[in-house]
Amino acid sequence: DSSASHPVFPTGPAIHELTMFADYRVPQILHHLRMLTYPPALVKLLEARTPLPSGGQEELSIRVASIVAVERVRREIALLIADEEKGDSGRAGEDAVSSVMVDFYLWDLAKLVEGREGGVEGIEAFCRSGQTFDRLIHLYPEYGTLSYEAPSTCSPTSTPSVSSLRIPIDPTGTRFPWYHAGVVPVCDQDGSAVFLGLAEFMHGLHPCKIRVEGAGRPVPFVSYDGKEHEHRGATYLLPFDPARMQWVQTSAGQIPRGAHPVEGGYERIDRERLYHARAVVNGVTVPGKAGELGHLGGANVPFDGREHLIAAPYEVLCWRD
Repeated sequence: DSSASHPVFPTGPAIHELTMFADYRVPQILHHLRMLTYPPALVKLLEARTPLPSGGQEELSIRVASIVAVERVRREIALLIADEEKGDSGRAGEDAVSSVMVDFYLWDLAKLVEGREGGVEGIEAFCRSGQTFDRLIHLYPEYGTLSYEAPSTCSPTSTPSVSSLRIPIDPTGTRFPWYHAGVVPVCDQDGSAVFLGLAEFMHGLHPCKIRVEGAGRPVPFVSYDGKEHEHRGATYLLPFDPARMQWVQTSAGQIPRGAHPVEGGYERIDRERLYHARAVVNGVTVPGKAGELGHLGGANVPFDGREHLIAAPYEVLCWRD
């Protein structure tokens, strides 16, 4: 019945009253992700601070494009799930995630960023939906670097054994465990995700960085003897869990006062303990290793074919209290 009133807007169009899926936040985040492009004519209007009528052509076109973009994200996530679960006709992925969950994620992220001078950097995000978030990070790893402190309903009550968290991976295979990789701790200079790992190397167990290349092949890199070594032996992934772990700044090989470093590995000689660390090299944050009691003298990280020693500042991975 064309004369019947709309169930949401019985008195007529009032798109400005919608507070989530139709407001401006989702288009902003989609634009930041370069999934949504504003036409030059609209950019000119926005830069001139030209008022746009509610429900006008410009507003509706952006919102329609946002719906299409979110649906494309959902489809890509579904394909990833179906590929890992080998679902017939992609149904495994189709049933695992919805556009609503993707939209919620983007909207909440945009709302948290809003009004912050630093933008996304250092934001404290919400308790994330595991499956949807994992797929989003696979597609857009820059958002996996956001630190957050989980609410009490999501936080664990005890610190686990780190050995129980490590996941064996095959550097010669093409099956990186995206499902269980955790939050992306850093991104490489090309924007790709980099993960924390441990490599059985030179008769020791060395914290390393893990890139994911090609069709999903994990590639560990170890810093040793002045060089960056691509490792093809036994390797373990340590999923980064910001609800249990945090990065603590330090310098000169010192363990931060009162901190409890996450157990890493050990050197061959005297089995000196090693911890997961990260440091900035040429503007890029790089995972690597640090020792205790001044061993190594700082963070040793593999980057651009070399082992870099960063005496200060750098960060050590520690358990949250």
